[in-house]
Amino acid sequence: MMDKEIIGIKNIREIEIIYIFLVLILTSLITLSTFYCFHHSISAVFFPFDIDYGEGIQLHLATMIYEGKNTYQDIYSYPFIACNYPPLYPLVSAGLISVLGKSFLAGRLISFIASLLLCFLIYRIVKEETDNTFVSVISSLIFLSLPHIPSWCPLFRIDTLSTFFCLSGIYIVYRYEGSRNIYLSIPLFILAIYTKQSAIVTSFVAFLYLFFKNKKLGLKWLCIFLLISATIFLIINQVTNGQFYFHTIRYNVISFNIQWMLNLDFLFIMVYAIFLCFAIIHYKNSKSSLLHLYFLISLASTWIMAGREGSQYNYFIESMAVMCIFTGCFLNREGIAFSFNLREEFKKERSYLHVLIVALMIFQLLIFSLIYTYPSGFYIYSLPDERAGQEIYMYAANAKGQVLVEDLGFAILNDKDALIDSFLMHELEKKGLWNSSKLVEDCKAKKFSLIIFYWRFNSFQELRECIDENYEKVDEIYYRGSNYLVYKPRSL
Repeated sequence: MMDKEIIGIKNIREIEIIYIFLVLILTSLITLSTFYCFHHSISAVFFPFDIDYGEGIQLHLATMIYEGKNTYQDIYSYPFIACNYPPLYPLVSAGLISVLGKSFLAGRLISFIASLLLCFLIYRIVKEETDNTFVSVISSLIFLSLPHIPSWCPLFRIDTLSTFFCLSGIYIVYRYEGSRNIYLSIPLFILAIYTKQSAIVTSFVAFLYLFFKNKKLGLKWLCIFLLISATIFLIINQVTNGQFYFHTIRYNVISFNIQWMLNLDFLFIMVYAIFLCFAIIHYKNSKSSLLHLYFLISLASTWIMAGREGSQYNYFIESMAVMCIFTGCFLNREGIAFSFNLREEFKKERSYLHVLIVALMIFQLLIFSLIYTYPSGFYIYSLPDERAGQEIYMYAANAKGQVLVEDLGFAILNDKDALIDSFLMHELEKKGLWNSSKLVEDCKAKKFSLIIFYWRFNSFQELRECIDENYEKVDEIYYRGSNYLVYKPRSL
């Protein structure tokens, strides 16, 4: 009997040593991932040119607001840009532009700070759910370790700010359930939907939860939310002479591609399989709550909306945040310890399971590191070559007259106004809501002293033929993973 006990103790000690070793590896990987996220994000924040196609559009809108202009204008005259998002993000960015000057820095700072606040919210929710500081910290750092977060969190895009407001609203309802303080969530959800319309889904989650808990309370909450939201919409629509409706609703008719949706969803599942499984296990083995409803609806809605043409992994940021919350809750539920002061439970029959869970987490992080070796295959942005960006910038700066550049930032930074959101305008042209005739006429008249594009202009067949006929290629610059073609008017 004594021999068996001694052998059992020896086995437990061996497992403890293995477990501690694995925990050291895991914490090291998470630390390195966090360091990489900060390093890449800060580098991106101060990068002077476009990193993503959509950044130039947001810079244009913020600049217009800073200059006191209406962003929701007739799309049949320059700039050919449909402002299909609400005005909050460019409005806040305009405030920073007034201090920092016209550059990408203002919007990128907002996005990066919103990402850090998201991490804090993940920490707070897991801490209140588990009362486990170690697991709460790990959960928030896991969010930064996800491969797509360093790519998207510093961009001059609306996604992280919208997700921050959404998760803040959920946190208020979660934190103050049963108290009148839940009404404090209403302004946060309104800020979210006036950053990005799809945030209405998260507002719907809060309403459903409150309604099922207390029908009277839920309906009252909904009435206040709808009244304020509708009032703001009517005011903005009146000020913009009805253009707010056209831009944010009528012109927001992006084609839906089921195959694209399935591809993105499949890649999401494959990349985040282990953390996603942890989250689902916790979902199945715990009591229903607001977080359960949020987890289910946020995953379903973002996975469906990923079918919109042009969607990328920015659509999944909210799902990633909720996944990290549930992963943290799972780790706490399983009694995972991240310090050398191991719990008593570890010395029982679950010790092997603990080792397996930590090993799986290490494997998940190693998958992330492998993904960085093939970023384009997983829609992960790396910083472009600044020298190549400087070449494009100088072409636009030295051009006398109007410049048509596919990445809008190069034109905006040089105060050029012949702007077009080629992706969205092509979508509107397919729906019969816009046509490129004015653009083609100006091209034929050689009104552009310079045209720089990489591939989206190819969607406009008549324009592309006009460029080939009236302009000649003078340079080709490799930037952002594509060959940027530089055209000047043909000599007579």
